[in-house]
Amino acid sequence: MSTEDLPSSQATNQDPTLPGAEAGEATLILTPENAEARLAFFEVVEWLHEQSDSPETLQAQDHARKFIWVSKNQARDADVTRLLRPLVAGDLSSSPMSSPQNKSSSHPADVPPEPSLEIWKGCYFLSLSQPPRHPPRGWTAGSLRQGQNTNDLILCLRSGNDAIYRVRHRQAILQIHSTGLVYVQSMSDRAQSYVNGNRISNKIHVLNEAAMAVTFGNLRYRVEYARFSRSEVYKTRLVQYLQDIMGAQVSQSMLALTPTPSETGSITVGQWTLTAGTVGSGATGRVSIGMDPKGKLVALKRMTLNGDRERAQEMRRKLETLTSLAERQDEDRLLRFVEMITDDALGINRTADLWFVLEPVIADTLYSISAKALLGAGDER
Repeated sequence: MSTEDLPSSQATNQDPTLPGAEAGEATLILTPENAEARLAFFEVVEWLHEQSDSPETLQAQDHARKFIWVSKNQARDADVTRLLRPLVAGDLSSSPMSSPQNKSSSHPADVPPEPSLEIWKGCYFLSLSQPPRHPPRGWTAGSLRQGQNTNDLILCLRSGNDAIYRVRHRQAILQIHSTGLVYVQSMSDRAQSYVNGNRISNKIHVLNEAAMAVTFGNLRYRVEYARFSRSEVYKTRLVQYLQDIMGAQVSQSMLALTPTPSETGSITVGQWTLTAGTVGSGATGRVSIGMDPKGKLVALKRMTLNGDRERAQEMRRKLETLTSLAERQDEDRLLRFVEMITDDALGINRTADLWFVLEPVIADTLYSISAKALLGAGDER
């Protein structure tokens, strides 16, 4: 098999996310970032090059190609060369993290006099047009094991380099959340997976920023939403995917509250990442939508205090009373108080910003609901 058989592109200037490219309709891109991940990716591509008479292997290779893009030409990689040297010499350290995060901290004078190893570069990608093998479960990621169910994203081979990869066969899943964003979830307590350095367990972690660092075992990836996920065409496909494939009850108006994270960056208030800017305003403040890593949505009402803190405390007491009544009646249609956040917790400044965190979040107000009802009544009005 030649490199032409693998997804690649010269016409797109090595950018697989441009329109018409292999990942031109991708939702999410996972690019190997550290030396371990780049070496593992190289080995996977070499495996995809291999000829095989086994129907099982051929099927696994064909499936893996759906979610991987490989650059047309190999490129030199000094960090991977350094990583491989002790392995080739049979002097693998007991520490699995042998990749030099800081080049001066690992073999500072050990720069190979010979040319660096040339490896395949590229990325993995998720696309709604290429569903996983089992859509309700999501895209599975992990190592390759012959004779077992093949993952959608093959992160590494079962080889002599297992000690530095530390990736399990069933490492993690990536799935479309009901908010339209993607979440990551470890598939077992023994699978070590991290998002921005924080370990995730078997609970979901929604990727609510435009770009994040996701680590599987010792393989670190830059994970970012692709440009197509911000298009109008994608929004329509997303609704169809959630309804038809996932069986979720969603609407365009609710998904509009959680758009694809902006490339310009995100704003975080406490544990909540703002998703859609200001969605409403009133006499007492402006309202934004926030999401935590578990995918919970809240409304954040922002107020600016100019010395009168008693007014804010009175509002809090009213909200807490309303929440207590709603909980006693098990009524989830009433506004509930979650928490109050301020940038002046000690109360030493005359002016301070204050956020009331409230739930539930709905896409419509009473005014917009009544307006829709009137418009829909037609001649019966």
